[in-house]
Amino acid sequence: MKKNYIVLSIAVVLIGFVIFCFCHKNDISQEQYIKDESNYITVTGTVSYLSFNDDRTVLHIALTDLSEKLDDNAFKVFGENLKVLQQKNIEQKLSVGMNVSITTAPKYFGDGYVFPVAALVVDGDELLDFETGLKNIREQDE
Repeated sequence: MKKNYIVLSIAVVLIGFVIFCFCHKNDISQEQYIKDESNYITVTGTVSYLSFNDDRTVLHIALTDLSEKLDDNAFKVFGENLKVLQQKNIEQKLSVGMNVSITTAPKYFGDGYVFPVAALVVDGDELLDFETGLKNIREQDE
């Protein structure tokens, strides 16, 4: 009886492992995904939330009335992209209620994930262009 239980337990573990590997075989890592230019789309919306983190190294933006259906409405600007926006006076140019266009990679990687901002246009003023934004995102993780 004990021998049958051990064999059954091993079989269940192996079957679970095979199913897990099969289901995740084509998954792409978050890092690979956000570095691939073809994964980016541009969405428009109205700013509903705008805040820096405590040490002002990340700008969090939430949008309503999104032009595309996404799994969340939270975006973040960080690293060199935030420095570009700060040099262009983002704090004076962006506020709640404004319409913006954001270019981002829209795959949602789970609870707490926030879409990276690779380009930002506020009232027709391109504050962060996609070429620069994507380059900075790619270099951020290197």
